[in-house]
Amino acid sequence: MPRAPEVRIIPVPLAEEIHPGDSLFQKLLPTLSRRLKRGDILIIKHKIVSKAEGQLVDLSTMRPSAATRAWARRYNLDPRVTTLAMKEGKRILRRRRGVLITETRHGFICANSGVDVSNVDGGAHALLLPKNPDRSAAQLYRAIKKHLHLSIPVI
Repeated sequence: MPRAPEVRIIPVPLAEEIHPGDSLFQKLLPTLSRRLKRGDILIIKHKIVSKAEGQLVDLSTMRPSAATRAWARRYNLDPRVTTLAMKEGKRILRRRRGVLITETRHGFICANSGVDVSNVDGGAHALLLPKNPDRSAAQLYRAIKKHLHLSIPVI
């Protein structure tokens, strides 16, 4: 009986933290060169792409409106993060129980416009979605093809 195709998820650990301006490919290269093989699909978390692209916002630059401060206070949220989520969203689809459901400029529907304050730097900055995720994936694809001689889809 023929074997069914197998799908496995294998994490690719980074040896060091990603910082703004870092080459994502160079940071991933030591691990990818040992692990990637023909037939793989590489899925990258947006957080490391955003960090490499410098998509960090200093929350002290946010100026929440009175209405935003009141809404954030009601749900025990940081009004600066709420302001940034509203600014990053193309439109707000729903406000419910402390979560903004927005459409981003990319056309994604997500919570809080993808603004992320977890594991950034203790709350002084927020991380935004990558500016152009398709372009970022295409650049990584080209670097892998050029240096590792593999045609690996990148998501």
